[in-house]
Amino acid sequence: MALSTTQSNYLSINRSYSVTDFTVIMQVYVSAIELNYSAFYGIDGSANSSLGLAGSGDRFALLDNSVDANGSTVLSAGNWYSVVWSRLAGVDTLEVDGVDQGVSSVGNSSAMSNAYIGRFGGGGFNIGKAWLDGIKVYDAALSRAEREAERMQIKPQRWADLFAWLPCNVGGVIGSDWSGFGDWSVTGTPSNQSVVAPITWGDSPLFVPQFGVATPSYFASPSGLLMTNY
Repeated sequence: MALSTTQSNYLSINRSYSVTDFTVIMQVYVSAIELNYSAFYGIDGSANSSLGLAGSGDRFALLDNSVDANGSTVLSAGNWYSVVWSRLAGVDTLEVDGVDQGVSSVGNSSAMSNAYIGRFGGGGFNIGKAWLDGIKVYDAALSRAEREAERMQIKPQRWADLFAWLPCNVGGVIGSDWSGFGDWSVTGTPSNQSVVAPITWGDSPLFVPQFGVATPSYFASPSGLLMTNY
């Protein structure tokens, strides 16, 4: 299930640390196009910045106290999008479905002191017009190849520097974080929506049966596992 938040119903975590490089990956379902701002992930520092929708409602954007950097992809209501926000040495990258949005900076390279899901970094707008799934946050700027791999599945492929992982569609427990850093605080009553991002969980089966072919020959691997000649 996807996570639905509003201005008064959101998740937060208090963690003072000096990391300035990070990567935020999430699946976003745009339920409506409205002429207003909406924030999905916010951070506090000496200045506040967030990932959200621009005032036009039809573009993803990086938002802070003074600069709105709008992406290039025009959104349609009723569709899922994979969204990646990465920052390396004060330079931001925003990608939608793997396409660079041409956004290089929102004028904020400060370290984080708090993080929010479903709210602007400084506290403020979110009117619940988008739902979230498969949220992953890293304390590092992932490479282009790593970002592309992570946006295609719910389960992390890279575990190093993982700060938050909220599958959202497992167990129905709002705020449950599987990264090991502890669950997020829940303010108000964010809710679950009965939609799921159309991407794979990420696990592959150990053995996939093949029908209509001859029975394969088996042999023992050096570790003692049963292997086939496929």
